[in-house]
Amino acid sequence: MWVLGVNCKLHDSSAALVDGEGRIWAMAEEERFTRVKHAEGTFPAHTARFCLDTAGITWRDIDVVAMGWDMPRFRKWHDSERQEMYAALLDPETASGKGPELVFAEHHLAHALSAFHASGFDKAGVLVVDGSGEFESASIAERRPRGHPPRAGGGHRGRRRTDLPEHRAGLPRARKPPGRDGQVVAARDTEQ
Repeated sequence: MWVLGVNCKLHDSSAALVDGEGRIWAMAEEERFTRVKHAEGTFPAHTARFCLDTAGITWRDIDVVAMGWDMPRFRKWHDSERQEMYAALLDPETASGKGPELVFAEHHLAHALSAFHASGFDKAGVLVVDGSGEFESASIAERRPRGHPPRAGGGHRGRRRTDLPEHRAGLPRARKPPGRDGQVVAARDTEQ
């Protein structure tokens, strides 16, 4: 199984390729190829090609394209957008309905799972503080060995990072260019 994860059309257009064992084969941001900072409003076409070439596979080997936003929950999503994205990322042939399954991941859940899997813990509490998810700017989740992390709480999307007291909790401050929201993702072993 091959999963191509993508972030596109909003900011920091990027892609990552993961196999069925959970191994990351390649990942990069589109700006590394185009030299356009944040690559806003674009599809990660160069990055997707880099990921496939690194693994020595073609778009026909991809089983799932996963998007790091639940776009239909976030805003109106049309199948024509899938067609446009697949034509840019994979092959124009995929625009006619051929191609891998498209799944949408809740934005904060994607951050939480990423932090959990990188933590090395068997179970963990995960705090995500981000400029915005689909409808929240902060969320707390817990991951146990079997099952998905249930949402324990979330903050309203209208709150910005500068309004949140993460610095009072001893968490690192995120630094981004002026006008950009910051994000902090942390995982802690729940046994401690």
